[in-house]
Parts: sequence; structure tokens; C-alpha cells
Amino acid sequence: MALFPLKTTALVFLIGSVDYPVARDLEIKIARAYKAAGTKVRFVQLPMARRLKLFNAGVIDADLAARSNLSKSYPDVLQVGPPLLPLDLYLICPPDTQCTEQRFQDTSVSVYSSRGSKALLDEDGHIFSLKGLATYVDSPRQLLTLFNQRRVDYFVHVVVSQKIEEAPIQRPYQSFFLGSYNLPHHVHKSHNDMVSSLSTDLSRIFSAQ
Repeated sequence: MALFPLKTTALVFLIGSVDYPVARDLEIKIARAYKAAGTKVRFVQLPMARRLKLFNAGVIDADLAARSNLSKSYPDVLQVGPPLLPLDLYLICPPDTQCTEQRFQDTSVSVYSSRGSKALLDEDGHIFSLKGLATYVDSPRQLLTLFNQRRVDYFVHVVVSQKIEEAPIQRPYQSFFLGSYNLPHHVHKSHNDMVSSLSTDLSRIFSAQ
């Protein structure tokens, strides 16, 4: 597969992005930090697995926000600055059902998750058995749509807030809290010379919120 649409030029810094509702706000702030360093950026939205492989290979220069232990799986990436994206994960279930972490072990139901959410849960040591998991999708937004349309009944929901009531779930549900996470920005190791100044600018911009 040709990768020329993602080719980095000397003038444009490619940053892998994610399909979160808050991604656009993060992109604006991160672009400001790069602008302070005299660097123009372009954000590229890709499926999680492909995005991280391209990032580790240096085809993409940076990643918008990812788990703090990303370098364990992708050794050629570096964390930059403070965590930027606070989020909570919840298991969402229909009303009047058992809604606990044990659903991941239940072969009678299918629990759906994005790949990103599964990576966070694995990192945290949660029970996450493939026995009860039907499929992964790349977009948390897509999972919410499938639940609202009653095409799935159990899924891992990403909430960028402390209040799950703010999430746009449009059918009756109950929830089980799985954990809180905070995702930092990363750059490829070939841009190690940018880490210090970029960390300073990101800290300044995000602390001003």
C-alpha cells in the first residue's frame, strides 16, 4: 500500500489523531504549542492499530494523545509533557441486567470495545476476556451510535468528564465504572530535540484552560 499521502515534508509535521468528540479541541491546543516552536502541523485520523504502527515507524511524527505506557509496545516513541486528555471508562449495559466487570467473562453476551479502551483496561489489569468480547471497533463514537440504535447492548464507553450523565446516550442504561486515565502527547524519537521546549509550551497552554 502506498503511503505517499502521509509523507512528511520539511514544512509539515504529521500528527496521528483519534475519533474522540474532544479531539478537535485538543488539536487546536497542540497546534498552538507547535506553532510556538515554528512548526506547522497536519492531523491525520487513522484506525488505532495502523496509526500507532506508522507512528512507531516514523511515517507519522507524533500522536495526539495515547496511554502513558505506549513506549512499552512501541519503543521508538517518546512521551511529551503532562497528561492532556482526562477520561473515564464505563461499562454500559441495558437496565435491569447485571452490569459488572464479570460481563467480560460472560459467554452469553457480547461486550464491545474500541481498541484504545481495551489497551487502557489491559494496562490497568482489568478482567477483559476474549470469551465475552464479540469485536473491537476503532471509533468510540461508533460504539455509542450502535448502542443508541439498539444494535449492541454492552459496550465500553469513553467519557471525557467526571459526569457520565453528560454523555449523549439516548436509550435507558446503567453503568459500571472501570477506571480513570490521563493521556499524554507523544513524538517519534527522531524528534527528541523538540521534547523539552514542546513540553514547556504544552504545559503552559493546557494550564491556562
